[in-house]
Amino acid sequence: AGARVLWDDEALYVSWNIADDFISNELEGRDAHLWEHDAFEIMIDPDGDQRNYFEMQLSPTGELFDTRYDTRRQPQPFGHVDWSPEVEVAVRVAGAANDDEADEGWTGGIRIPWAQFGEGVTAPEATDTWRVNFYVMDQRQGGAMRSAGWAPTMVGDFHVPARFGRVIFDAPR
Repeated sequence: AGARVLWDDEALYVSWNIADDFISNELEGRDAHLWEHDAFEIMIDPDGDQRNYFEMQLSPTGELFDTRYDTRRQPQPFGHVDWSPEVEVAVRVAGAANDDEADEGWTGGIRIPWAQFGEGVTAPEATDTWRVNFYVMDQRQGGAMRSAGWAPTMVGDFHVPARFGRVIFDAPR
């Protein structure tokens, strides 16, 4: 699995490519529990203070789960699921109709306008740092789950903002 992060004055862009020989998602609708099947997860703590962080999960079928937390896993059980940012999502499953790729898996991308992170949030300045993490949930045949993260949290929980990786916004070239 791999992820890329880009940005401009308008939005943050995240894309991913996941090798997967068994793709599963039977859930539909916004805020379905995508982590129960295949999903790509993004956690973002814009100011790195471990408060007011955001979670977005995307499925191979283009479903979106999004929520905001005040602090680590608070409020229970799933944060502020009423946070529903206006984003653009695209996914593509390899092997789908008209796909000549031999590899199995799926790719996707999301465009998140800066304003969706809250009032007054604008594009970062060059050298600003945000705390971010990426995870892959992978359901296997028979229902077993496996997962992987970009920055290991060192506990059995993805919701550890203090352990998120750091994305440093570079100056335009």
